[in-house]
Amino acid sequence: MTALSCIKSVIIPHGRTPRVIVGGLFRGLRMDIDFGCDTQVYLGLWEREIADWMRKLSKGAKTGLDVGCSRGLYALYLLKHTKAKVFAFDPDPHSASRFRRSVALNTVQTSRLEFLQKSVGSELALDSLLPLEYPLFVKMDIDGGEVAALRTASQLIHADSRWIIETHSPALERECIEILGRAGMQVRIIEHAWWRRIIPEMRAMDCRWIAAARQL
Repeated sequence: MTALSCIKSVIIPHGRTPRVIVGGLFRGLRMDIDFGCDTQVYLGLWEREIADWMRKLSKGAKTGLDVGCSRGLYALYLLKHTKAKVFAFDPDPHSASRFRRSVALNTVQTSRLEFLQKSVGSELALDSLLPLEYPLFVKMDIDGGEVAALRTASQLIHADSRWIIETHSPALERECIEILGRAGMQVRIIEHAWWRRIIPEMRAMDCRWIAAARQL
């Protein structure tokens, strides 16, 4: 446990309860927050590295895909800040329960939301969602399944689509970049912020993100 974690464990309240996020990309969303593990979410520091890319690439999207939605932060962001039809995917029953709880805590247009408790890549092909309205925005974080999922999206990646993908190893990062590059996309690697040495997240440092679009 880091010194920062020790201090946090002493001075902040514990227990999961609904709280409004006070900073960052998800500011204003109401979520079940446990300060023991969600302090960065509450303050707006969680995945802060991709916040500007999220704003840029999701702007004007008519369809949004949150692949690996977990508790639903990105799906809720899309519902709140775009007019897109939003599809959220997560096969885990616990994540599905947390996702539904998050939706219930926020005032959003659920008529624009569809949740599928399926694993993209193994149980569901992204191209099977066609036809979709474009521009399309995709956020993907599926713990090592990103290449398998991309291989089911050959039509989507050749269309007007924009992507943010968390990659979970250098090899997976290279494969994703190759697949997207062959489709004519520009790709950028999003590095960890320098201050992660002081305020780390519980992720390996070789887990980075890539942003991709026809033009970045």
